[in-house]
Amino acid sequence: MNAHVQPASRPHVSVPSLDLLSQRQQRGVDCVFCGITVTPADAADLGPRRLRIADHSTHWFPRACRRHAAGTAS
Repeated sequence: MNAHVQPASRPHVSVPSLDLLSQRQQRGVDCVFCGITVTPADAADLGPRRLRIADHSTHWFPRACRRHAAGTAS
């Protein structure tokens, strides 16, 4: 996959490379750090990330579990 992930304009937490994540982690169903399934009630939105593949740009929206979100708070 020839993907280059860039952060959105606001400050954000570093997340693992998109190539290392499962489809569920990429879709925000599972925590991007540990892979545990998150629900809307306990998921932390880590902010949109710009994704460029070849000539196409889009965004993906990583999420984290409460444990990892607490460890990434600034």
